Amino acid sequence: MVEIGAAQLAAVNRSKEDLESLAASIEEMRLANRLNRVELFVEADIAFHDVIMHATANMFIPFMFEPFGNLLVEARTETSSIPEIQVNAIAMHEAILEALTSGDPGGVATPWRPTWTNRKRLAPIRPRRRSALTAASPHSEEVMTTTLSSA
Repeated sequence: MVEIGAAQLAAVNRSKEDLESLAASIEEMRLANRLNRVELFVEADIAFHDVIMHATANMFIPFMFEPFGNLLVEARTETSSIPEIQVNAIAMHEAILEALTSGDPGGVATPWRPTWTNRKRLAPIRPRRRSALTAASPHSEEVMTTTLSSA
């Protein structure tokens, strides 16, 4: 959700250089896919999203994502090891770039929807640990049951 909001801001604040960097990241993703280099694919994927964060023209947004850097690398490495997800991710990134190029903030959310579905369907299911926050919530069992049953 936060990333979509950032992309919507980027749609109206991005520069020509931002668009060129995004296109270059997609080309790197294609190359990594052809070479079967997951680590290169993940690096290009994260670089793409980093450009979007900086293109928001809001200096706080890139800092909000900084603490999640290692987790993003781990999660993207896991999901990007599946060739079908790489192909889908490239298509999604192309659609996001198209929406950003058009300057349409409303159009940037649409490309993310199929990716969530594919990652949920194709990524290995791992047990989720309960955080102190969810453990303290009176609805935590309901949330965990819903999360696990929808996986």
